[in-house]
Amino acid sequence: MLRYIDRTRLLVQVFIFVSSPLSVSEHFLGRLVVLDFFTYCCVNCLHVLPTLSRLESLHPPDEGRLLVVGVHSAKFDNERSDDSVASACARHDIRHPVVNDSGAVWWREMDIACWPTLVVLDPSARPVLVLVGEGHGQVLQRFVRVALEQYDKQASDLVLCICTITYIL
Repeated sequence: MLRYIDRTRLLVQVFIFVSSPLSVSEHFLGRLVVLDFFTYCCVNCLHVLPTLSRLESLHPPDEGRLLVVGVHSAKFDNERSDDSVASACARHDIRHPVVNDSGAVWWREMDIACWPTLVVLDPSARPVLVLVGEGHGQVLQRFVRVALEQYDKQASDLVLCICTITYIL
């Protein structure tokens, strides 16, 4: 069962493609966040990348309403190094921030069980949608669109869902 993010446990990770590490309290709060739990050796994870690119083109990061963050959780030991993750991100043209979760801290904190898994966090960093596997592009885009519309109307600490919704294919 997903739970609130323990903000103190997730601050000491190595981020790739950002000038300084992101923090939950400074960068996640006040916007929707899509966490993409992936490993670069997983072909299914690579199939999710176009979905994330489309989402980012619809809701550019500089608007400040949506942030996509890759969470690389290695399957094999050789995937744990920052250089390997950075090289794979460059090879696959991943442009959003990526945290190298080499110790599986984020993986355990969010109770993730498999790759790929997408977790949408509400503006208070509460998980509100979980998509396991690939092929959820339309569901993700619709959910984000509606959530952003509601958030824009409320502009407050909005709980988008009472329970976590999980889609598994």
